[in-house]
Amino acid sequence: MMRTSLSKKDDVLEVSFIDEDIALADILHHELLKDDEVIFAGVAPSHPLLAENKLIIQSKGNPTKNLLASVERALETVKEMLNKTESILKKRGV
Repeated sequence: MMRTSLSKKDDVLEVSFIDEDIALADILHHELLKDDEVIFAGVAPSHPLLAENKLIIQSKGNPTKNLLASVERALETVKEMLNKTESILKKRGV
C-alpha cells in the first residue's frame, strides 16, 4: 500500500509520496496544470536516500478537489491507453 501524508494551509496542499519514485507525482502534476483553478503545481523531489516526493498545489478554489480531479483525469488516460493497447494486441493476434 502506498504511503502518503497530506498537509493543507489556506489555499496550498502538500502531498508527500513516501517510498515512491517521482513518476506518480509527476503525472498528477501534469494533470493539475490543465486545471484553470490551479495557480501553482510543482513536484519537489527529496534527497534520493529519503525516497519522498512532495506534490505542492496552490489553487484559487479547493486544492483537494483539484487533486481529486487530476487523479480522475489520470485514471481516464490510463484506461484509454489500456483499451488502445488491448485493441492493437487483439488485431495482431498477440
